[in-house]
Amino acid sequence: MPRSSFYLIPPFLVLVVWWLTTWEHVWFVTIGIIFVLSMFFFIRARNREHKQQEAADTKRLLGKIRHDLMNHVQVLMGYHMMKQEDKGNEYLQRLAEHAAKEREIAELQDEELAVFLLTLSHHYPQWEWEVQKLPTYIEPRAKTNEPIAKWLAVCIRVLAKMGEEKYDWQKVVLQLSGDDQTNFFSFQVYNAENEIIPLHVPAGEWTNLKDQFKQLQMEIVSQQRLTLRTGLSR
Repeated sequence: MPRSSFYLIPPFLVLVVWWLTTWEHVWFVTIGIIFVLSMFFFIRARNREHKQQEAADTKRLLGKIRHDLMNHVQVLMGYHMMKQEDKGNEYLQRLAEHAAKEREIAELQDEELAVFLLTLSHHYPQWEWEVQKLPTYIEPRAKTNEPIAKWLAVCIRVLAKMGEEKYDWQKVVLQLSGDDQTNFFSFQVYNAENEIIPLHVPAGEWTNLKDQFKQLQMEIVSQQRLTLRTGLSR
């Protein structure tokens, strides 16, 4: 139980005592004062806990970024020491292309979605992630209240459940695309040889999964893609 919850105990105890003893106004005033003070300290403590959790998450994320950066530096230093400049240049080119893709995602108008996509490898480190934003994906002109990041997190849980004890994939590709009326977010999984793994799901199991998340428009396309339709009008 969060430590902030203990601030709710005093008003509860006073309320019980007041109820069991008397209905005098002095108790009413007392419980009112204690309730206000307790709620003040409770909210302050919850805000402090929330900030501490955010700081811890940010610290872990920065640690992962630093770790990845050091890995890249070591690879480049290795190519340099072995005088393999061609491979070093190819590696730098791949890093530049990856950075360009991340910049494109970071420029999405939906800040929550952008942060979610950029931190996929942090929140789901068991897989290698690649996010592809196709030219057909056009953002809504106005911000919407659709919790796309939350829906995508649900899709990832569904994907993980589908793969329990069935698949051994190494990489997940999340592709953003669309048409005139709908946005599509499609997941494809790959093995260590970079081959697409078909998503064979028994009909009954797939029905159960869809029943659990009826608010989402999910479908499996050609047994290769788990696709989320957001139905956002352009």
